[in-house]
Amino acid sequence: MLYQIEDSPLKIMGTMHVFPDGNASLPDWVEHGYRDAEVVWSEHDWQEARKYDLLPPDQSLKQLLPKKAWDNLLLLFPGREQEISRWRPAHASGNFVGAFMGPQTDGVERQIQPRETNKGRQLQWLESAAEVARLFDTAPARCWAETMLNIKAAHEEGAQFFSRMYERWKNCDRDGLATIRYPGGRREQPELRRVQLEVRNAEWTEKIAMMRPAAPTLIMVGALHLAGKNNLIALLAKRGVKLKRLA
Repeated sequence: MLYQIEDSPLKIMGTMHVFPDGNASLPDWVEHGYRDAEVVWSEHDWQEARKYDLLPPDQSLKQLLPKKAWDNLLLLFPGREQEISRWRPAHASGNFVGAFMGPQTDGVERQIQPRETNKGRQLQWLESAAEVARLFDTAPARCWAETMLNIKAAHEEGAQFFSRMYERWKNCDRDGLATIRYPGGRREQPELRRVQLEVRNAEWTEKIAMMRPAAPTLIMVGALHLAGKNNLIALLAKRGVKLKRLA
């Protein structure tokens, strides 16, 4: 999932942030997209994002979630009730889903960043971690809780779902990613798609459309930003940006 803006040294790549264990090598099309880049952009600093994992001191996750979602978290992370009660809903959802995806290894960004460091360069960011946290907080907690309601399906299908997603990404199957079936047949929550993908895609579209890089530049964003409704590629095209697909 690699695109280049016509008559520009700017490329846009769809990534996976983590891979199933045993798949540490980057696909050839990723290496091709990165090889000549002198400036590399990513979504936001994931290390900085850890500062926004927790709720304000006067809030409790237990009070925000439906009882079933809260009970499932306690089943999954026994003996950690006090810690879990401090998690933001988005952080709790990510931990719940991640627990069922099986062993994981570093994905594209975490492999690229050390290479940039070794070259004496730093990644550039399309957004701040604080902006993402504020945006995620606008989605009702009940929407994040939807990912935590079916622990049986997550247990039985989570690793398979993660593997399917990885294979479709590796094979540049953009349409397949847009239609992937979630564990238990769970539907994508429109409100979560709005905050995780669509709002950010719209903001990035304006930034990217204004870029006029002189040096070869690579923008890395999660592959789901390039698939489905209001994806980044479609929004750029509507903005008059002409792109050609490389992979």
